[in-house]
Amino acid sequence: MTNQTFVPVIIGSNKGSYSTARAIHEAYNIKSEMILRLDLGATAHSSIMNKHIYDSLLDDFPNVMANVKRRVDEKYPDLPKIVIGSDDWFVEQVITHRDIFTGWTVPYVNKKTHDEAVDKSKFYDICQAHGIPHPETYSIEKDVMDLPEDRPYVVKAANTPVYQNLDFEGKEKVFLCDNKTEALKAVELIQEAGYAEEIVFQEFLELKPLYQGSITIYRSPHDRQVKMICFGRVIVEDPMPESLGNNLVIFTERAAQKVYDDSVKLMEALDWTGFANFDLIYDEQTEEFKFLEINPRLGMTNYYATAAGVNVARYYVEDYIFQRAMDLEIGDKETLFTSIPKFLVKHEAGQTSYWPKIKEAYQSHEVYNAFSYPKDSHWRRRLYVFLNEMNYIKKFRSIGRL
Repeated sequence: MTNQTFVPVIIGSNKGSYSTARAIHEAYNIKSEMILRLDLGATAHSSIMNKHIYDSLLDDFPNVMANVKRRVDEKYPDLPKIVIGSDDWFVEQVITHRDIFTGWTVPYVNKKTHDEAVDKSKFYDICQAHGIPHPETYSIEKDVMDLPEDRPYVVKAANTPVYQNLDFEGKEKVFLCDNKTEALKAVELIQEAGYAEEIVFQEFLELKPLYQGSITIYRSPHDRQVKMICFGRVIVEDPMPESLGNNLVIFTERAAQKVYDDSVKLMEALDWTGFANFDLIYDEQTEEFKFLEINPRLGMTNYYATAAGVNVARYYVEDYIFQRAMDLEIGDKETLFTSIPKFLVKHEAGQTSYWPKIKEAYQSHEVYNAFSYPKDSHWRRRLYVFLNEMNYIKKFRSIGRL
C-alpha cells in the first residue's frame, strides 16, 4: 500500500459495490474503504477492502458521511479521494449532500440533471425528443382510458429511489400485466402503498430469450466525450417477480453500431457525465434495441465490462481524478459473466442460438463470476460463492423452472 495514489470510498454492500472494489484492486492493487450498514455476503470475509460499519447509515446519512470524511481525511491527508455509491439511493444521497464531500471527487452529475434522468417519464420524453428508440409510453391521466383492454402492459414507478424504499405486499420491481384492468390494479396498489410520484404505463415488449441487453458507458466530465462503452446480451435473468430485471448471465460481444450511436446520443441528450447503465430490450417489429431506463451509476452487474477488457475503475481514476487523456475503448471481447452454476446456464440457454458461443467461453476460460476473485480467496468467501450459486438453483426449482 506504500504506492497508493488515491483513496476509493464505496458506500454499500452488494454485488455492484464488490465488483467496483474488485476492479479497483485488479487495476491498482488498492483496498477500497467500504462504508456499510451491515457486512452482507457480498463483502463478508473479503481481504480487498477496509470495512467500516455504521448502523445509522440509512437513517442519518449526512452525519455519518461527514464523520467518514473527517476520518478518511485524517488517515490519508495527502491523497485524492473519490466517493462511489453502489445503488440508486446512495447515489442520490451523495448528489444531494455533495457539499459534505468538499475536496473529494464526486463522480456524478448535478441534482437537476440526475433527477430528470432517473424520472422514467421524463427519460422517455427526452428519448422521444431526440429520436432514441424506446417503448411506447402512455399518460395515466390522458391516454390510458382510450387504450385497448385485451393487450398486455407494463406498469412501473417513475421514481426508482423513492419506490426502492417502499415495502408492501405484492411489490414488484416492474408489473407485467395481461390486460388494462390488471395494469390499473397495479397502479392502485403502488399508490395505496404511499407512492405519490408519477407512474409509467407502457406497451409490453415480449421478454424472449436473448432479447434484453445492457450498456455500460462512461462520458468524461472534462472534454464531454464518451471514453468507454460495453454491450452485454442478457442470457438469463433472476426468475423471481420481485427481482425482475436483475441479470444473472450476460454475454459480452460487439453490438450493432446503432446501439452504440444511440447510447452516445442519449448521454449527450441527458447531458450526462460519468458512468451510466442503460437497460435495453429488442423489438421484433422495429428490429432494434429500445432503451428502457438509465441506472445513474455502474450497474449491479458492472463486472461484465471489466471482464470484457474495459476495467471500470480506470475511468474513475485516470479520467475523473487525474484528468489523463483517454481514447474511446469499446468492450467487445466475447466473455461470459455469470452468477449461476454451469449446469443451470446450460439448462436455461442450451437450446438457444448463443449456446455455441457460451460453450466456447467455458472452453477458453472466459467465464467470470464477480464474487469469485482469485486474490480474495478466504475459504469463507469461496463458501459464500458456492452457496450463492446454490441459492439460485432453489429459486429456479421454486417456480418450476428446474
